[in-house]
Amino acid sequence: MSKKFTKVDRIRLQDLLTNSSKLNFKEIGKAINKNGTSISREIKKYLTTVEASTFNTSKATRCIYSTKCSEKHLCSNCRFPRKLKCSTCDLCVNLCKKFNTVCPKLKKVPYVCNGCENFRYCRLDKRVYYAENAHKNATEFRSKSRTATCLNKRDFLKEDELLTNLVCKGQSLHHIFISHSNEFNCTEKTIRNRIKNNLYSCSRNDLPASKRIRSSKVVKREPMLDKVLTNRTYSDFLSFKPTIPCEYVEMDTVIGRVGGKVLLTFQFIQSHFMLAFLLENKTAESVLFAFYNIRNILAKHNLSQHDLMPVILTDNGKEFSKVDLLETSQSTGEILSNIFFCNPYCSSEKPHVENNHKLIRRIVSHDSSFDFLTQQDINLMMSHINSYKRLSLMDKSPYELFENLHPGIASMFGITNIESDEIILNKHLLDK
Repeated sequence: MSKKFTKVDRIRLQDLLTNSSKLNFKEIGKAINKNGTSISREIKKYLTTVEASTFNTSKATRCIYSTKCSEKHLCSNCRFPRKLKCSTCDLCVNLCKKFNTVCPKLKKVPYVCNGCENFRYCRLDKRVYYAENAHKNATEFRSKSRTATCLNKRDFLKEDELLTNLVCKGQSLHHIFISHSNEFNCTEKTIRNRIKNNLYSCSRNDLPASKRIRSSKVVKREPMLDKVLTNRTYSDFLSFKPTIPCEYVEMDTVIGRVGGKVLLTFQFIQSHFMLAFLLENKTAESVLFAFYNIRNILAKHNLSQHDLMPVILTDNGKEFSKVDLLETSQSTGEILSNIFFCNPYCSSEKPHVENNHKLIRRIVSHDSSFDFLTQQDINLMMSHINSYKRLSLMDKSPYELFENLHPGIASMFGITNIESDEIILNKHLLDK
């Protein structure tokens, strides 16, 4: 026997109260499969009070004692001191202590006027159970009770300050919740709903995910030479992929000002860790120079390019045309990496690096120039991005996973771990 009333239950209850007024709550409960106590509680909680109309009648006639009342001279300056009783004067209603508009029958079961024989002619205030109004009020009450916060004012203000400060740094709600799970007494979804209902100082527009990223224009590229693509197409990569002993790397470039400096990025698939290198321009020579620098850094620690990036997947941009020099060592002729190219205009074939570029664009927007940046600035930016906790990584950061797979390599390239509360993912990170 459910205690919850549906709309159908309330309609049947109203019908029984109106047409079967002699039934008690226990008998009504049996008819609609409810407990008598639940019936009583439902009626008392959701009844509707209707004031009696005073059209063509005196306000004093709404009193239950109006026909038997003999009170006189309640007003010191009565207009009719000898002729009329106070029960016929509307001015005396506010002074009479016995004035009462509640029918005595409402103190007994069923507590409402639905089945009363004098309903149409009664001049007293009425209490009526309407199924439509009761269901609407019950729904609103249930919704309000579930959306209201259960925090006291002190804890709520503390929670609000924490959220606002970290959201203003560009951090996502999930990252904040994971980093401070002990300081919230609710779920992440509840916090998101509170922000949606404007309970906190920060709004939905302040959250990174709610900001729309302008769609980039499709840039026509010169096709890669067929001899370069031989045995390096995306189909060849899919055939080669099952033989890869470890994670592969997705490579791409991020453009700043046209003709200016660009970023060469490497995304490690297994850990989502990203390295970025500042190039003077978007040319094959600049990319090759960056590879030489990577090899020199690794060589100082007795490592090679093959140890870090044995397989690379990239797009068929012209800046990667010197693929033979990128793959092999000039001194020994050893193959250091196997490089493969995606199909033209198919960025979905390397989604990990494309998706991680969104975090870069939070800090340097599409219309920004990289000319004023240094490699130290890029290392700082990547340190914040790689320390950012991800839901897809079981609430771990790329830095933590990369350190487990390749201990000490992140520090070789100037990447450090940033504390959760110190992470900044907006344009203020590189303010100078």
